[in-house]
Amino acid sequence: MGRVVFAMGMSLDGYVEDARGSFDFTAPDDEVHRIANEQARDAAVFDLIDEFRTWVNPVAVGGGKPYFPAGGEQLRLRLLEQRAFASGALYLRYERVR
Repeated sequence: MGRVVFAMGMSLDGYVEDARGSFDFTAPDDEVHRIANEQARDAAVFDLIDEFRTWVNPVAVGGGKPYFPAGGEQLRLRLLEQRAFASGALYLRYERVR
């Protein structure tokens, strides 16, 4: 059976864009870009997702659109993989525990 995977970059404080709607802080360095290429932000879709692949960028934007939609149910996740990069970015891969 196939798996549904959701992948996106976010700030250290959990936002995918800042209060102005910008996401330029997620621009990857060459190493992160290469890894990302080897691999519907609607709250209703989150129930269908089996795996989350997140690139956490070493910046706090202080507000904006959160990675997980507000008001959703609590998700139980299990860490499958983690990588740290020289730029300070982190790659985190989680599977959903059902």
